[in-house]
Amino acid sequence: MRKVEIDIYEILDLICSSEDYGFNNSTLLYSFKEMLDSLSNDEIENYCSYFLSEEAINQGYTNEDYEICKERLIEFKEKYFNETTNN
Repeated sequence: MRKVEIDIYEILDLICSSEDYGFNNSTLLYSFKEMLDSLSNDEIENYCSYFLSEEAINQGYTNEDYEICKERLIEFKEKYFNETTNN
C-alpha cells in the first residue's frame, strides 16, 4: 500500500480554506479530523500566527485573515473534537 504523508499545517490550511473554496462538507472535514487525531489551542494559535508575520503581510494577508482562520479552526475543534480546553 502506498503511504501519503501530510503536515499538520497543510491540514489546517485545508480546513481554513474549505469554506472559501466550497469543499467544507462534513465527510471531508471528518477525514481531516481523523488525520489530525487531536488539535490543541496552541497548534491553532501557532498556525494562525503566520497571518500576522511580515511574510504574510507582504502577501496581502491581514489581521482579519488571522481572526477568520482562528475562528474556523476553533469551530472545527469544538465540532469534531468536542473540547474547548488546551491539549
